[in-house]
Amino acid sequence: MSNAAKPRFIFFDAFGTLFGFGRKADPPEDFRRLLASNGVEVSMDAARTAIAQEMAFFRKQQRRVKTRDDLEQLRRDCGILTIDALGGPKVCPLPPERVGQILADTFPNVAFPEATPAVRLARGAGARVGVLSNFSYLLPLILEDLGLRHLFEVVVFSAEVGAEKPDPAIFLEASRVAGVELRDAALIGDTYDEDVVGARSVDMEVVFLDRSGTSRRDDVPVARNLIEAVELLVGVEGSAPSRSFA
Repeated sequence: MSNAAKPRFIFFDAFGTLFGFGRKADPPEDFRRLLASNGVEVSMDAARTAIAQEMAFFRKQQRRVKTRDDLEQLRRDCGILTIDALGGPKVCPLPPERVGQILADTFPNVAFPEATPAVRLARGAGARVGVLSNFSYLLPLILEDLGLRHLFEVVVFSAEVGAEKPDPAIFLEASRVAGVELRDAALIGDTYDEDVVGARSVDMEVVFLDRSGTSRRDDVPVARNLIEAVELLVGVEGSAPSRSFA
């Protein structure tokens, strides 16, 4: 890293860095399979139409979710919309709450296996840790459900701040909330245009996370997993290249 001193505070991006979608198959096919396991058979075309409508609705409505009760209501609303899209209760007689859960299971969030060890490594090296993400109010709830929230001192996200990376405003707010100078902080993130560009604009150290191992950038430190990213920041050398996380 360019700074001689180790960062006092390490921020982690959220989606794509700490967690991601658990399934890589076709969501409509997953949805159709989950419906069938609940006794409801629908065509592939019907599943695709319903999923497309639900995704559009969820993206728009998630902005109003601030509490777990809000989330449960949104899932129920998504269930109602999806039942209608499938052809109504005669086609899908399941309760909206159940359909909402099936939809959630279709798009599961799963923590990357090295997330917790990497955060603990950072803390063990003396760094404080937090989350800095472009995300809705769902983020704290997702982190809680994944068993990650308790690991972080602060969670700063765009919906609450009113600015998104790479806007310097969200970095300045993260600095204020964490009580650390930007020059003493660092960010680990998987999106170059948001994380690297944004961090550089405020003179914050940054590591670009590229799990594919295909990045050829020479203008920023690149890590293949979170353990390697933390090691680059705290000065541990030699062990990261041999580590592999499925």
